[in-house]
Amino acid sequence: MIAPTVELAYLASTDLQSQLLPSTPDLRGMVVVDPHGLRLGEVADLVIDVAERRPRLISVLSGGLLGLTVGETLVPVEAIEQVDGRVRIAWSSALAHAHLLHHLTHRAPGRPSGPEPGSHDWLTRVTTAYEAFGIRPFWESDGHVR
Repeated sequence: MIAPTVELAYLASTDLQSQLLPSTPDLRGMVVVDPHGLRLGEVADLVIDVAERRPRLISVLSGGLLGLTVGETLVPVEAIEQVDGRVRIAWSSALAHAHLLHHLTHRAPGRPSGPEPGSHDWLTRVTTAYEAFGIRPFWESDGHVR
């Protein structure tokens, strides 16, 4: 689990936009594709490590017609393979693929209202995202792929 001193927050819910590291691209609104170019959704927000002022995950939304059914999944930034007008994510395992498909296809009506950042359920979601992509969480190591 995340150490109690690590605070993660959606960028949109903070005033940190102007305080992010200069090398941080703003991916919000970009289309997210899989390694084969298949559209998975769109980057809705960045999940920021508040103390480090850097993104740790992206929030990917996929939705139905007129946003009536929307699903969100969290993807570690280490899983981003390429940013070239679109965000391409890599998955090194069937587990990552299954994780994405599960989260992007199990939707609830309206904008997702998942667990609040900092809650136990939120920390479980963040940990699960890292595990699914086979990436050691940033709070445990240097983030190298397992």
